[in-house]
Parts: sequence; C-alpha cells; structure tokens
Amino acid sequence: SLNEYVIREGRKMSKSLGNTIDPLDVIEQFGADALRFSIILITAQGQDVYLSSSKFEIGRNFANKIWNASRFLMMNFGDKTLNIDQCDKTDFSNDDIYILGILNKTITDVTRALGQFRLNEAAQIIYDFFWHSYCDKYIESAKSILYADDEHRKHITRTVLFHVLNETLKLLHPFMPFITEEIWQRLHSIFEEDKELSRCKSIMISQWPEENNEYTDNEILSLTEQKFELITAGRNLRSEYDIAPGAQMKFIFKPQNTELKEFFTSEVPSMQKLLRAKSIDIDTDFEPKSGLPSAVIRAGILYMSLEGAFDKEKEIKRLEDKLTKVRKALDVVHKKLNNLSFINNAPAQVIEKERAKEADLKEQAGKLANNLEFIRSM
Repeated sequence: SLNEYVIREGRKMSKSLGNTIDPLDVIEQFGADALRFSIILITAQGQDVYLSSSKFEIGRNFANKIWNASRFLMMNFGDKTLNIDQCDKTDFSNDDIYILGILNKTITDVTRALGQFRLNEAAQIIYDFFWHSYCDKYIESAKSILYADDEHRKHITRTVLFHVLNETLKLLHPFMPFITEEIWQRLHSIFEEDKELSRCKSIMISQWPEENNEYTDNEILSLTEQKFELITAGRNLRSEYDIAPGAQMKFIFKPQNTELKEFFTSEVPSMQKLLRAKSIDIDTDFEPKSGLPSAVIRAGILYMSLEGAFDKEKEIKRLEDKLTKVRKALDVVHKKLNNLSFINNAPAQVIEKERAKEADLKEQAGKLANNLEFIRSM
C-alpha cells in the first residue's frame, strides 16, 4: 500500500502523491488516545518519522493494557478506604517497596523529561513502567495475595495497587486524556464515601505526582529486581523445553553468596507461585550430579529438574521435527540473501528484515540443537 511505501522509501507524505494518513481514519480504527500516544512515542527530536497505520497498534495495545489492568484492579479493591499514608511502612512486602520505589523514579524521570520537552522519552518511561514493572511484575505477584485469605495482607496490597494506579493515571493524562479520565471517574466512584479520595472529580484538576523518597530502599529494589530476573529465567527454561503450563517443576537456585541466599529463601513462596513450581531449593553449595537445564543471572545459577516432566523419546522427536522446520526456513532466507537480483533490487529495509530473520532463525536452530543434544545425553 502507499502507506507502507512511505516506510520503505522514506518519502514524505504528500497530498499530491496521495500517500497521506488521515488522522480521522486512525481515530476511527484505533482511538484518539492511541493516535496521540503512538505519535508522541515514535517521534524523536531531529529524526524523520517513518509512519504507517500499523504504528498506531502500539497505542491501541497500550490503551487496552491500561483498561484491562484497571478493570481487574477495580474488581478486586473491595475496601472503601485505600490511603497509603495510613499504612504502616513495616507492613510492606519487598514487592510493595519495589513498585513504590520504581514509581518514585518514574515520577522523577517523567517530570524531568517533560520539563525538557523530551515528550517521546517521557512516553517511553511511562510505557515501560506500567507494562513491565506494574503489570508484568507487581500485579502478577499480587494476584496470589488477592485470592488468599489474609485480609490484612490483601488490604496492604490493594492500597499499594490503588496508589500506583492513581499516580500513573496522572502521569499518563497529558498523553492519553480520554481513557485516563474515564478510568479516574470509575476508580474514584468506588470510594465516594471517602471524602479524601473522592474530593477530586476530574483528573484534569488533580495534583501532579511529586517525588517521595519515603518508600525508596535501593537495596530492596536491587534484590527484588534480581528475584524477577530469576522468575523470567525460570519461565524461559520452561518455554525452551516446552513444559506444559500446569506442570509442577522442581527448581534449584545456587546464589552467589549467603546474603542472596537469605533473601531468596524468604521469597520462595512468592517465586513458587509465579513459576508454578513444585519446589525451589536455595543452595549455595549445589553441584548437579548430571546435566540440568540452567540459566545464569546476576544473582547466581538457576537449574530446572526434568525428572518426570516428559517422555524422553517423544520430546526428542518433537525437537527434531521443530529443528527440521527451522532449518528449512533458514535455507529459504539464505537463498534470498544469496540472490544477487534480490539484493540489488529489494528496498534496504526489506533486506535488513530478512537479515534479522536469518539471525533469529540461527539462534532458534542453535538452541534447539543444544536442547536436543542435552536430552539425548540424559
């Protein structure tokens, strides 16, 4: 299409060429907030913007993430009063302190970026914080607490969830005014009996978030970030070996020192739920007697036991079939990239895309070959 041609050739949009993108069409397809956020996010100072309708999927997907996360939280708040100033700091878990510390840094960085008119940088900071730190880490960790029976712990978690969402909506409002106002109205209607929380009827006249170091603990921030690195590593191991989502796996973590051992031992219940693990043993002296799938992270080495996880012969067959498909796809890409006609005539971005595809397929083939060799040796 003409819009894609703009991207490939880097030609400027022009009415005479008929390659312009009508913002009203974008709004109808993706929404006004998606249009605003996407344009701001991809527009860096001093750089040309390669624009197509697919770029607005970023804003649409982010708006959906905000809406779904907010809806889930409002369904689980329950309490009529959720004021973080009324909480005892000693009741906060490491995860609570982690997300409050990251929120504080986000407020500082976004405010500074806006003050320097680096709008795309501010948008990227908010995007990363809400999607990855708040949703992927804190909310996922909080779910097991919200579904448990400890009412005091649930109240603390709900209070932190509310506070972070409330402050993040304010940060987002200049970029996505419509969805943030709608969520704000719904969020604060829950607490209409609480004058302190319901006094501000519109997010437009709410107070901009301010930096607050009261809940910042850099040591806990670092340790908790390493805990989430372990969770990611464990999930990657499960994915690499195609472990069924419901399978209860055994993990062993070998931390680098006793300080880390103490921290990770205290976090075992949380990590077990996030990893859907049968057990996680923390052992600074662990040495595997036979080969085990492993991942190296900053804090140490994570091992995953495959005992009883799958049928060895079936797994070998599955990996062989997958490796064959990847190698066939790699051969197709190789032929393209070795074809002088293709190299001489294809747009530079198309060639670059094929080279990226080649690199990805090579990486996949390498991992599959290593996994196959490992399982054969078991």
